Amino acid sequence: MPSQRVQNAQRRLITVPGALLACAGIWLLLPVLSLMALLIDLLRPSRWGCLRSTWMLAIYLGCEVIGVVVACFLWPLRWISKERSIRAHFRLQLWWARTLYGAFSKLFGLHTEVTGAEVFQAAGPVLVFARHVSQVDSLLPATFISHPHGLLLRYVLKRELLASPAMDIVGHQLKNHFVRRTSLASRQEIHRIGELGQGLSPHEGVLIFPEGTRFSESRRQRLLRQMARHADPALYAIAQGYGRVLPPRLGGPLALLQSGADVVFMAHTGFEGLRTTKDVFSGRLVGRHICIHFWRVPGAQIPSEDDPRSLWLYDQWKRLDDWVQAQGLGA
Repeated sequence: MPSQRVQNAQRRLITVPGALLACAGIWLLLPVLSLMALLIDLLRPSRWGCLRSTWMLAIYLGCEVIGVVVACFLWPLRWISKERSIRAHFRLQLWWARTLYGAFSKLFGLHTEVTGAEVFQAAGPVLVFARHVSQVDSLLPATFISHPHGLLLRYVLKRELLASPAMDIVGHQLKNHFVRRTSLASRQEIHRIGELGQGLSPHEGVLIFPEGTRFSESRRQRLLRQMARHADPALYAIAQGYGRVLPPRLGGPLALLQSGADVVFMAHTGFEGLRTTKDVFSGRLVGRHICIHFWRVPGAQIPSEDDPRSLWLYDQWKRLDDWVQAQGLGA
């Protein structure tokens, strides 16, 4: 198998030119594409979803190209000062995420409400366990945690996101791990996730989506059937009560909990039913009210053994599910 550097180079030889060509194409053709999107929106009730999404795609590709270009200029910093390189790439990551979420908010008329953010006033480090229901919610941690509170997060992300050249290049300059989801249970993957939680400073943290993938009712039912055959009965009993979340995978979270850090849970609603690009183009995102809520559990209150930790995590995830359902929004 080729080395990691060779794999990265081979991938970027495809994704970087692809992003450049796609960006140039959509911006050159934007007047024509906008007219076509407008006509489609006139023929179907979509609240101008197709037009809004066309412009969002153009902005996204523009951010991709800008991110790659700026990252190229930041490349020499890795040999000058590792700390300066990390800080510079961190700021670039924040700009990328905040620009994209800001564009989503303006174009689709989103209203975002955040509660519980005072939990970040206490000294870190922290582990952030976040709900995952759409492609858009992956922009929330940088926008509402890292930017306002200066918390440099290390991310556990799915490897498919390396198709984004900006996320690929910048993400590899920071301490992130891109998981091969086909091997989530492998000891090597779990060990590498656990390593992210080691050596954290008071201004750092790790973010993971414990569900491992975006929520859907069909996935929830499938996982419950699997748990009925193989899972601990106590965990299965708790998972049966979930309505709007998937049962959390245990490997990565348990590995991170060995760090002893406090845990912040990130619940949110408003992106339900937006699992695919088609859902966004349909206009279903327009005018959504996005609610984000945080709560924090001190590391000293978290059980020290894996079995009690698993029950604790499932109980906390039930609390998250209860909060989601209390907002009155289905998935």
